Amino acid sequence: MLAIAPMVTACTMTTGSSGPDITTVACRSFEPVTWSDTDTPETIRQIKQHNAAWLAVCKRKG
Repeated sequence: MLAIAPMVTACTMTTGSSGPDITTVACRSFEPVTWSDTDTPETIRQIKQHNAAWLAVCKRKG
């Protein structure tokens, strides 16, 4: 439990007014994912969820 404390503290430090905007960082770091015909229906469903979340957050930042 003590090993996790520094990581949690480090994450919270970036959310303050002096840190980077987390949404901007995420939108620059991640992008929509594509799938192939060999992916399972469950994988495709998860990719579509990821892409929908990315669009909802990042399209308005654009």
